[in-house]
Amino acid sequence: MSDRNSNKLNRDESIAEMQAELLEAILSEEAIFPWNPADPETENYLSNIEGVFNLTDWSESEDIVPRSQDLFAQLALCWEKFPPRSLDSSLQEKFGDRVPTDWLEAISARVQELTEAGLSPIDRLVECVKPLLSDWAIEDLQVFARPFAYAMRGKGFEESEVKQWEELSEVERARYALKVAHYALERTDRDLA
Repeated sequence: MSDRNSNKLNRDESIAEMQAELLEAILSEEAIFPWNPADPETENYLSNIEGVFNLTDWSESEDIVPRSQDLFAQLALCWEKFPPRSLDSSLQEKFGDRVPTDWLEAISARVQELTEAGLSPIDRLVECVKPLLSDWAIEDLQVFARPFAYAMRGKGFEESEVKQWEELSEVERARYALKVAHYALERTDRDLA
């Protein structure tokens, strides 16, 4: 039997054991935990629990400081194993097969410049793609950005099937660049929240 099947059987057995224990605890006549806070026995139960776990013993212990520092050092090591993905890599992963890398990098740079700009959603979108679409009038870009700006306010927009970059018309490229900017802005806003 392979390790994968063995692990699956062990996991299934442990789940079955936990389910059996839970069912036994639910059906047990003996109260495991006093659920009714108005019951006088609840106060006694909680007092006994608090007596067993005394925080003053912990605060006076000389061992707590080095052990807590060790714990936080271990947690920091865990976080270092999974560094946050950069916006560039996220855009490359999501749109890299359809959009030229230089466009993705330019949009990413503009999004990062505009994080604290305080612009309206439409203006933020337009500002992100304006350097790439300099031949376009701002008003035209605002019209194309409107559905994405509404999506940023919580209203959805319909996504159409995307062709390869070379097959797109200039209008489709402008719309797709706004789609990339929309994704980048939402991701950045989510990361900052």
